[in-house]
Formats: sequence, structure tokens, C-alpha cells
Amino acid sequence: MKIKLLASALALVFASIITLPVFAATPQTPADCQRIYAGNDEAIQACINRLGQ
Repeated sequence: MKIKLLASALALVFASIITLPVFAATPQTPADCQRIYAGNDEAIQACINRLGQ
């Protein structure tokens, strides 16, 4: 029983480590938008517009 609990806890920690950087990568400046969405002008403009709100 303890092994299942440990395995579940390790799986949760692993999933957290994988997913947290995705949420931390939110752009804060127009330069961030250009870097993240390089080459996609529509996405860059939408990102910049979201920053202005």
C-alpha cells in the first residue's frame, strides 16, 4: 500500500515539474511576444493586444 502511495506522489511531482514551466512562460512585454511567436505575425499582434488589456 505504501508503494502505491509513493508511486502516486512521484507521478504527481513529475507531472508538476513537466507542466509548471508552461504556465510560467506567459509574455510580459511585446519583445516576449515576438520571441515566443517568432514568424507568426497574427499571433504576435494578438499577444501584444492581450498585453494592452
